[in-house]
Amino acid sequence: MKQGSDAADEAAAFQQELWLGYDGLLVPLPMISALLVYQPVWDRRIMHDYGHVPSDVQAVVLLHDGRALPARRALADLRLRWNAWQAAQADEVSDQDSAADASTDED
Repeated sequence: MKQGSDAADEAAAFQQELWLGYDGLLVPLPMISALLVYQPVWDRRIMHDYGHVPSDVQAVVLLHDGRALPARRALADLRLRWNAWQAAQADEVSDQDSAADASTDED
């Protein structure tokens, strides 16, 4: 049986979203621009973008649209999931390029 964050990540993997450790707080992986260690200096920005600073924040997720969202999950876990998604995207692009090259060679 999968534990909390593993099961949430597996469910979200199909949707390409990352669960940040709070109920209902998922972000689309393609929208993430950076993952940072939480520091209290982020509180104003989190309050503005999320509405409040929840308890147990460990990381801050910056999105391409400029929002800063809190994450209760460990930064290392978030990075592992985001890096795995980025690698899968790179593999997919590489596979598409190889397929395009193969069809060009056949022409």
